[in-house]
Amino acid sequence: MTTLLQEWKARAPAPRFSKNSLERDSAREFESLVRKGILVYDLPSGQESIYDSPSCRYGCSLFVEEVDGKWEGVCLEHPEEGSISVKADQLNRYRFSVENLIKGIRAANELEGEIVQCGRGYYFGHKIYSGKKIGLAIFPSVTKYNLSSLSEAVAGVKEYDCIFVIAPSLYGQWSGTIPSLGDRVALMDVYRAIDSETLEILFDWNVFKFERKNVSAYDHFEFTGDRDLNGHKIRINGSPIHLAQPLFAFLLRLASGAVTKEGRWVSVDELIADGVVTEENWRRVAGRFKEFQSWVKWDKLIENDQERYRFSPSVSRFVFNHNTLTKGTKGA
Repeated sequence: MTTLLQEWKARAPAPRFSKNSLERDSAREFESLVRKGILVYDLPSGQESIYDSPSCRYGCSLFVEEVDGKWEGVCLEHPEEGSISVKADQLNRYRFSVENLIKGIRAANELEGEIVQCGRGYYFGHKIYSGKKIGLAIFPSVTKYNLSSLSEAVAGVKEYDCIFVIAPSLYGQWSGTIPSLGDRVALMDVYRAIDSETLEILFDWNVFKFERKNVSAYDHFEFTGDRDLNGHKIRINGSPIHLAQPLFAFLLRLASGAVTKEGRWVSVDELIADGVVTEENWRRVAGRFKEFQSWVKWDKLIENDQERYRFSPSVSRFVFNHNTLTKGTKGA
């Protein structure tokens, strides 16, 4: 589900995936999503393309055609590279159906009202909860355009006690994007708001205690294994962030401790033994988080007790791409 929602943000309205790439993340979840109709096998019209693997040696996407009963991919930017053999399971033939996801959420939570398309997302019903009328909407990202579309599309929106706006990425253009909805809007990270297995919405009335200009607490870290010229890329509640090798290795080791150790604590001695830090630089590495990326409240995410560190208990979800993380991640 994480991959689908992130790609929805990047390639709305209906991104496609290959069976191979989805099973690489989780074969069990792939089967579950197909069974629920959230992933739909759908032959595209016209030319097909592949976004991930395989690719030409420059990393470009391939355009695919059938030749003598077999599939071949060609890079249009570098035709001199020739054709590359492609298997059927590598073709992008599974479409992410946001509509079916919404229908599943509505059924699992017995929501009332109609589905209304708003910009790139949807208003998809309401629920009376503790005597309050709660509206729900989902978007690939939170922008002024999307929230304005929500305000214009939903009749009687001012009658709601609160509108839960769910998105895989809550940052970027949040500041100043509440046109006529006022302080009745509550932004919810989709990973916190919806159980990916049951599709039940996890109502949290503590959200009303937060300042509306802020979002709910961080609770989702994704270690993608992706690298670029700036170092390693991770995602915090869906928002990308680049880390240099020492900071990345430090966070990855704490994340490993969070999912394997009772109490989550990782000592400095363990960090040194694992090659994450040295006796000379561990204070400098740990201290760099305080001056890095001001929108990330590291002091709320990472706790320290003398010479040991851990992720705060508020960080409740970690995702690891083991296939890419195991390729040359020294000290992590």
